[in-house]
This record gives sequence, C-alpha cells and structure tokens, in this order.
Amino acid sequence: MNFFSSDAFLHALAAARFKGRTCEPVLVAAGGQVFRVLAVDGTPVTGAPFVDFLEPVAGDPPAGVRPVPWIPVALRGTVTLAEWKAAGAPPDCEPCPYLEWRGTASWDEAAARLPQQTDTRRKGRKLEAEIGPIRYVADDSDPSAFHLCLQWKSRQYRATGVGDGFADRRNVELFERLRDTGLLTVSSLYAGGRLAAVHFGVLHEGRFASWIPAYDTELQKYSPGRLLQHAMMEDSFRRGDTEFDFLIGDEEYKYLYATHVRIAGPVGTPPLKVRARKAAKGVARAALQSTGLLDRAKQLKRWLRDRRQSG
Repeated sequence: MNFFSSDAFLHALAAARFKGRTCEPVLVAAGGQVFRVLAVDGTPVTGAPFVDFLEPVAGDPPAGVRPVPWIPVALRGTVTLAEWKAAGAPPDCEPCPYLEWRGTASWDEAAARLPQQTDTRRKGRKLEAEIGPIRYVADDSDPSAFHLCLQWKSRQYRATGVGDGFADRRNVELFERLRDTGLLTVSSLYAGGRLAAVHFGVLHEGRFASWIPAYDTELQKYSPGRLLQHAMMEDSFRRGDTEFDFLIGDEEYKYLYATHVRIAGPVGTPPLKVRARKAAKGVARAALQSTGLLDRAKQLKRWLRDRRQSG
C-alpha cells in the first residue's frame, strides 16, 4: 500500500472532510484485489481530492472483505521507463513515474545521471549572485513556508485553468493535519532569506513521494523548483530511500528522472453514470480528432505543463 491507505492519512482525511461522522479504515475488494480505504457512516470512500491512486493490500484477501463495484484510480501494473515509452498508456490509465534508487552505488553516480546538471548549477550560481546565498531546508517548520506553498499552488492552478483544490477549506485542513501529525514533509529553498521554492512531500515505508511543488514565479528564470527538487533527491538517496516517487501525472519533466512507471486506472466496473460520461467524452474526442483540434489541444496541454514545471 502507498501512504494514501495509511492510518495517518485516513485519519487526517476523516478529520478534515467528514467532521462529526463515523469514520474508520476498512478493507474493500474490487477487480480481484483488496484495498484499504476510509468508510464514512459505513460507506467506503474510494476516491477523494488529492488522493492520486490506491495500491492493493499485499497477500491473500482476508475473509469478510466488503466488495465495492470499482476503484476509480488504482495501481494496475509497473513497467520500466523504456517499456512505457515503447507501449504507452493502456486505455483509461495514467502514468505514475518514479526513480528507483536500487543499484545506484553512490550519490555521485546518481547525480551524474540527473538531466540539465550544467544548466542547474549555472542557475544556482546566478540566483546566489543576484538574490543571495542559497539555503536548503529539508523539513521546514516555518509556518510561512507552508502557507506560501498553498498560496503559490493555488495561483498556479488558476493560471493554468485547473480547478483550485485549495479553494476548498477542507483540503487546506487536510494538509494542515498531515503537517501537524508529522506525515507531511515541507522542504524549502531560500535565496538571501527569500523563499524561492517550497514542496510538500511524504516519506512512507522508504518511498519519498513528491506531491505538491510550488515556487515564486518572480524567480522563475532561476528554476528554483528544479534546484529544490535536486536537493530533495540527494536527501532521498542519502537517507537510504528505495525510491523517489513523482506520483500520478505525465508531466514531461518526470520522465527526465524516472526509471520506472506505475500504471494507474480504474479497477472493477464503473457505475452507469461514469460509463455514460466516458461515452460522451469519446464522441467529443472523435469530433475533435476529425478536425485536427485534438492534436492542437494536446500540444497546448504539454506546453502548459512544461511551463508550470519550468520553475
């Protein structure tokens, strides 16, 4: 299981989104697999905002597991990056790229494989020369770093036309509770005392998950987000983590680092309304494809993702 099924996460989810209701972790079965989710007033919750994907429980299914029709986004398999590039995504599935540290003998060996190293070092020197000395904080307890991450990420969501998840106070409270219980790691990069980039991540059972990155857009030309990410990756390796997980999403920058890709998608049989919505999307997609608009929309989507991550 990943951290989305852990006690700490499920209890924080219950407290933030389902106040005053009866909540408990339960095991459910779908598509021949067992998953650990939150039950609210006896009803399993198989998806929630900021829950990227669920991973099945290892081992044989215990007796009495409650069946559910489907899990919206769950682990379907794992492939190498080369296999992913050759085959692409199965229908209705999304990639979850990750970097496996196994087999890497030293940080020098790992760093030599990082992309854009020369450019990253150059931008770091430029940031120090023009703004001030760089300071990396692996786990920042300053409340302003936490709140600026939320603020900057909300701004990014709005600027790129994505719904602002942090406009919902319950989602903000979820991250506050994760921080207060010690599950959330807030990493930051300062330049001359000024916060340049900040990141919410989670270390769970040896896997470090890169979850919410954000940066000061006024400093975008220095790529502070990349500088922070490289510092976090070094921390992850030296700590002895098994992997650096980029979670769900096909942003191009993830493939520059990843060695493997988890494939996530629906498990089980979706309800009728979901199937109807999918059919309607298929009709719209076919219409766009026939006019050439679909390719242009994909190009725009890639451009927006690249721009979001260029910090």
